[in-house]
Amino acid sequence: MAPALNGDSIDVRPTPTKVPIGDHTTSLMDPARRLVFVTAFNTSRHLLLGYVFRREEYPWTQLWEFYPEGDRIARGLEFATQPFDLPRREVIQTNSMFDTPTYRWLPAKSTISSAFLIFYTRTPDGFRKVDSVVLDSGKLTVEDRTSGITIVLKASRPL
Repeated sequence: MAPALNGDSIDVRPTPTKVPIGDHTTSLMDPARRLVFVTAFNTSRHLLLGYVFRREEYPWTQLWEFYPEGDRIARGLEFATQPFDLPRREVIQTNSMFDTPTYRWLPAKSTISSAFLIFYTRTPDGFRKVDSVVLDSGKLTVEDRTSGITIVLKASRPL
């Protein structure tokens, strides 16, 4: 849920029904979780794409959308080290939001590594939204609490 200009909340998961529209939102990943997730779900085609990653490596997600009049649309979803795509100077001056850094340093002559899992699956009839994705004991468990449907996938590697 994202705050609207008028104070209401907007569910950013579905494709907007009013066009034209262009928007960009950022979300802080849940600080209580070590592993977090983002998903893209096509309910009409029953297709789900998702990523699982360490929150400490990617504490932010960005969603941008461009829906002009007509049939052309564009939507992007990224997990990121910073909350917005801004010039480096602005990002460093901001330093942090919600007690979370807005950038990650790569010191000279050093390396930083990170990893993530990607999954792609069909969803059964009745599956409508993703409430949780958990990686545990070599399995990814995807949950829609409203429908009560759980999808379990084998993970190819740990995180």
